[in-house]
Amino acid sequence: MILSVIALAAILDRFIFHLRLLVKRARFKGLDAALFLRKNHSLKDYPHGGIIMDEIKESVASLSFFDYERARGIVAAYQSLSERRMGLLGFAVTAAPLLGILGTISGIISSFRVLGVFTLEKKDLLTAGISEALLTTAAGLSIAIVTLASTALIRRLQRTVFLPYVTFLRFMKAAVLDVQDTQKRRKRPAEAE
Repeated sequence: MILSVIALAAILDRFIFHLRLLVKRARFKGLDAALFLRKNHSLKDYPHGGIIMDEIKESVASLSFFDYERARGIVAAYQSLSERRMGLLGFAVTAAPLLGILGTISGIISSFRVLGVFTLEKKDLLTAGISEALLTTAAGLSIAIVTLASTALIRRLQRTVFLPYVTFLRFMKAAVLDVQDTQKRRKRPAEAE
């Protein structure tokens, strides 16, 4: 019972966290932001793009490798926050069926005790043990299935939330490398003279 409450709390926490990021992300497109940055060499006038993008806008002053690393760090920090309590959900998926099996064994043991002194008057004790065995197995499997399905949905939300930012970082890095390459080419003819 405690495991199901803990798993439910973790599921709700992760859903709320990711839905908040998703809703506040608005219609952020990573490629559009990267192209805007490449064209303007700044994100200062870029429209609102959600919590993560607004933090990137405050930190990225120019199109440099240092600012790329800063933006990557911001996205990585939010991805790390996104992973909080996911281990707990994995534990619940694994532990719930095992606890159900433990209850099954307990119920079967109590049923066998009754069988040793079985009389028609004690048939309620026998059925109670069998009932305990079946209910704990069903409860353990139910907790595991719900937690597993919820974990899959949360993983999908994670991909949906972070894919535009990963795309932005990929194109930002390409733009930074392109600017650095252009600067190197400009220096070479000047050095040759």
